[in-house]
Amino acid sequence: MKTRMNILTLACALTCFSCIGTAHTIQPSKNYQTEKRSLGDIREVSTLSSIDVVYHQTSGSPYAEIYASDNVMPYVVLKESKGELRVYYQDGTSIQGENRCRVDVYAPSVSRFTTMASGDISIPKGLKTQGDIRFQTNASGDIECPTVQCSSFQSEINASGDIDVQQVNCQKLQASINASGDITVHKAVCQHASLTINASGDLVVPNLQCQDIVKVTVNASGDMVIKGSCQEAVLRDNASGDLSADDLKAVKVDAAVYGSGDLSCRASRSITAKTYGSGSISYTGNPSQVVTEGKHIYKK
Repeated sequence: MKTRMNILTLACALTCFSCIGTAHTIQPSKNYQTEKRSLGDIREVSTLSSIDVVYHQTSGSPYAEIYASDNVMPYVVLKESKGELRVYYQDGTSIQGENRCRVDVYAPSVSRFTTMASGDISIPKGLKTQGDIRFQTNASGDIECPTVQCSSFQSEINASGDIDVQQVNCQKLQASINASGDITVHKAVCQHASLTINASGDLVVPNLQCQDIVKVTVNASGDMVIKGSCQEAVLRDNASGDLSADDLKAVKVDAAVYGSGDLSCRASRSITAKTYGSGSISYTGNPSQVVTEGKHIYKK
């Protein structure tokens, strides 16, 4: 029995030493270096640690340049799988002290960007493609891009990370917030737009030029602010968040409030406004056709 206990104790000790052996606590040196690594045909970039990623849309063979301290460099992992590039530190790595690690990615056809940790993704020269583009935050890392030109642009928030885009030109604009992070698209030119809030994050589009229908839904406490113009606006406020679209010049508006949030809009030809909760609807413009149902509906 004693022999068996000694064997178990030794096994546990070896396991502990093994775990300790795989842990790497690093104090970054002040000697920073740049290392170039070749990449395959990547279509997606994801961050899985605190490393910031900068994407450059360029022609030619894909590659990456890692900027890091000489003693941090060996622990930076660039893993490719089925067209996805994952950027992270080797498992068990702990960085203590100032660390300015960054990975610049050069490739022609990356169309999907995802943050899964605190590392940010920036695209300083913008994106241009005939296909679709998708931004997604699943952690605290942010995504920033000055310009996007594509067929369909989709942005999705699933954590506290924010998405900020200066200008989008696309056929279909989609944005959804499912957590506390915010989405800001400063200017968007599109054919159709679908914007949804399902959590506490805010969604702001201060200059939306939509040629057809804008569908907006608020299902939580986050607020929506939309300005610009469209042919038709379908607006739904189902919760406590406010929906401000009084500076969205729409020809036709279909608005409904089912919760405690307030909804404001603008219509030039016709408006249908219905309230089923404690929230209100206020509208501007001089529509010739007005249909209302419920309380707390006002013309400004």
